[in-house]
Amino acid sequence: MRDLADTTKWAAIASIAWPLVLGGCDGASETATETAGAESATMAVSGAGSSFAAPIFDHWLAQYGAEHPSLALSYDSVGSGAGIERFLGGSVD
Repeated sequence: MRDLADTTKWAAIASIAWPLVLGGCDGASETATETAGAESATMAVSGAGSSFAAPIFDHWLAQYGAEHPSLALSYDSVGSGAGIERFLGGSVD
């Protein structure tokens, strides 16, 4: 039961932190991946986690991405536990 409580706690923290991370993204993130583009560099920021929160994240990413076209933003709706594992494993930002 404790593992479920810990997972729930981390999922809540991740769901709160994700918008804050995007809100503070100024193109200088150490975790963002830079790839060479034809005219400018593109920063890629990826996230994974809650399937419940995915619709709002998709909306926010579309809005933020429209205002910041040099960013490639993505979110995989894989569930909170899998999102935490991916984050701790370093495969998402």
